[in-house]
Amino acid sequence: IFLKIPPFLIEEPRALRFIYFILYLYLGFSLALLFQKLKSFSSTTLRTRVICMALLIMCLGAGIFLAREKVSHAITLLNLKRSTPVADTCAPTLYGWIREHTAEDSLFLIDPQRFPPFRVCALRGLVYHYRDGAAIAPSSNNLVEWYNRKQLVEAAYAAHNPEMIRTVAEQFQADYILSETCIPMPALKKVYEEKGAQCIYAL
Repeated sequence: IFLKIPPFLIEEPRALRFIYFILYLYLGFSLALLFQKLKSFSSTTLRTRVICMALLIMCLGAGIFLAREKVSHAITLLNLKRSTPVADTCAPTLYGWIREHTAEDSLFLIDPQRFPPFRVCALRGLVYHYRDGAAIAPSSNNLVEWYNRKQLVEAAYAAHNPEMIRTVAEQFQADYILSETCIPMPALKKVYEEKGAQCIYAL
């Protein structure tokens, strides 16, 4: 555990690594139990044979498990190479347009449940996004502010009310409003539209 060597070198999510502690405890208990059983044998030769047989079974089991994992991993890689390449997360035209046509310090109000990679791809600030909660959780003051923004922004977009959305944008001094469904904003200038969706309005 201290050397961070996982059993069988399984590639698993980090959240599941706590199970190693239980696995190592179980392994230690099993070995201790086996040792107690072996002490009951009077014959040294028989004891040696049992130990060798147990080690052989363990090695064969570990070898079969590792081989299966490696073969499965190799097949997955081959299938990925044959399939269509995964699209680049930041490839959509929307992000490129924002980077090229807006100031670096621009602040956006966006659909709260959409565009999770916005900050990384557009390189612009946001009034609120639902994924921000985990990042600011250690600070109670920031968490309260995040929750207040959550209530306002999500209510405005859920109502599909242009006036509510605009009011929230003005309250937080946003420069642009991004709507995935192109909510009509007659009082604002539409500066970007992509196939009848993903509209950007300038305040």
